[in-house]
Parts: sequence; C-alpha cells; structure tokens
Amino acid sequence: NGKKQIYDWEKILSTIRALQPDAVTAIMGEDVRWVGNEGGVGRETEWSVTALTPESYERSGKQNGELKINGMSKDLGSRELIAGAKEIFWYPSEVDVSIRPGWFYHQWEDDQVRSLANLVDIYFSSVGCNSVLLLNIPPDRRGLIHEIDAQRIRELACYITKMYSQNYVAESRETWHRNEGESIELDVCSNATVNTLLLAEDITQGQHVESFRVEALINNKWCDLTEGTTIGYKRLLRFLDCTPSKLRITINATRATAHISNIGLYYAEPLPESSATCALEVR
Repeated sequence: NGKKQIYDWEKILSTIRALQPDAVTAIMGEDVRWVGNEGGVGRETEWSVTALTPESYERSGKQNGELKINGMSKDLGSRELIAGAKEIFWYPSEVDVSIRPGWFYHQWEDDQVRSLANLVDIYFSSVGCNSVLLLNIPPDRRGLIHEIDAQRIRELACYITKMYSQNYVAESRETWHRNEGESIELDVCSNATVNTLLLAEDITQGQHVESFRVEALINNKWCDLTEGTTIGYKRLLRFLDCTPSKLRITINATRATAHISNIGLYYAEPLPESSATCALEVR
C-alpha cells in the first residue's frame, strides 16, 4: 500500500541458498543474529543456542511474543527461557560496529577513527564473548579504504597476532570432557607473566557450559583469577598480570558434559588510548 513494504523472506532466502549456498544470512536470515546494539558489545552471557525465532519465519512474531523476547533482550538462552520455548535454534550472535562515528565515509571524521585500544576492547567484548564481529570500514570518495582506517586495521591485526603468538600453557590437541563440578589443571610455562585467558567449546557437540571458575597457583597457593558464564566457540577474559605455575578451570554448571576444545594463556600488552604502533609487522 506504499506505507509498509512486505518482503517474501521465504523466496529471498531460498534463492540465496540455491545460488550461493555458503552465504551467511544475517538478522533477517537464519545464520547469525543481530546482537541488539551497534556499540561493539556482546552479552556477558551469550548463548548460540537460543529460543529467539528468526524474524524471517512467519511464526516468529507469535513465538517471540509468547516468550516476551526480541533481538535486544538480555536473556535469549537460559534454561528457564528455553524450557518454555516451542523451538530452539542454533543462532549465533553477530556484533556490528563502525570504525568511524557513522557508517559512511566523511572527511571531517578522519581524526575520529577508533583508536587501537578501543578496537581491542571491542574485539574482547565481541569475539571474546562468543560472538562474531562485523566491523564496518566504509570506502572513501575514491572507492578505497582510507589510509587511516587501513593503518588502524593493520595495527589491530598486529596486536591480535602478537597476543596469540605465545601460549603459556602446554599445548594439546585433545578435547577435555568434564561434567559439572569437575576441573582441568594445566602447567604454565616457567616464569611466564600472563593476563589473558582463552577458553573454547567444541561447538560441533553443542554449547553446554553455563558457568566456570578459574584459579591460578601462585607461590604454592591457589588464588581466584577470574570467572565467567557461557563459553561457546570462544571466550576471552582479561585479568591483572600474574606469574602462576599452574592453572585450574572448574566447570561450575553445565548442560550435560562440557567439551572444552581449547585453552590458551597469553600476555596482552596494555594499550594507552593514544597507542598507534605495534612491534610486530604484519604484511
């Protein structure tokens, strides 16, 4: 009627699947969902297994309405919520944010490109919170990525590569299978100063961990290091610099057996807000 556009999502999505079967459909699609903000921040508790019905499904309005949820809801996957759901979906979160104040290029924003420190914070609060990151980098009037934006992305890639270059726990390709209340203990490289922990679940087996606790053995005494709720495909946690000899991860709560596929312990260099360089060159 000229006032409200009606889209045939079933036909649109079936066409995408036929012509580009590996394409990722977002927001109105069924592959990844909008996290609920455009600030680069994921939820502290982010479930890829969710009761949120994708909006492209005709039944979404009714089912989401009955559960009183939408894409911005704080809780999309708790036990209490999915217990009342008619369906659940594997529908991971995508965090979208722009490297500039807006989504398009403006010359007067050349001095407002996000700092490296801010982009690192966004990386931790998106990728590090079981989400994928969609970072908008707008082309300029030449149809190119502006030099300032390109340099900042090189710096971010450099920082992340350098952080992951040394894992201070014994490397292992095994998957740790743990039930509720059980722990994993790992030796830490001698005299290694660390401040960042990576945990990952084997998501081919689903997402199970609801909460966990991390302790470090420092001077022959177990000390609380950090804790969290969901893990999913990747969880990154930052803490104060320390030099432990062992690391212990305890699964406090899990839905059936937890399958931990990766544990990493790293040192991430602190960044002043004005930081714009990195010691490791990435080409």
